[in-house]
Amino acid sequence: MQEILSATGARVIAARNPLEALRVLEEERPQLLISDIGMPGLDGFELIRRVRALADPKLAAMPALALSAFARKEDRQRAVECGFTDYLVKPVTPALLVDAAAALLDDAARRRTAGQGA
Repeated sequence: MQEILSATGARVIAARNPLEALRVLEEERPQLLISDIGMPGLDGFELIRRVRALADPKLAAMPALALSAFARKEDRQRAVECGFTDYLVKPVTPALLVDAAAALLDDAARRRTAGQGA
């Protein structure tokens, strides 16, 4: 995934685990979080709960894309209820990954622009 997104010109910062991801978020301040759901220890659900609870409102509100091997409607619903913005079922094609990331970033940019005009 890192190679796919980097090939589009995106600056990708990978983390080896959810705790490292939380540190990276605060240091690098990315525009988008992409996380697997199934990880040992701290899973993707707990990661997104912690992201949404961050003191910095911009980080706490960043778009977040969940990746999972589970394809049931209930799995997607749980991910969104926990705080993910969107949900993709693995395996993910490169085009789908790029399109989903771009859509989330475009939507976030529109919301920021609309908020500035108010």
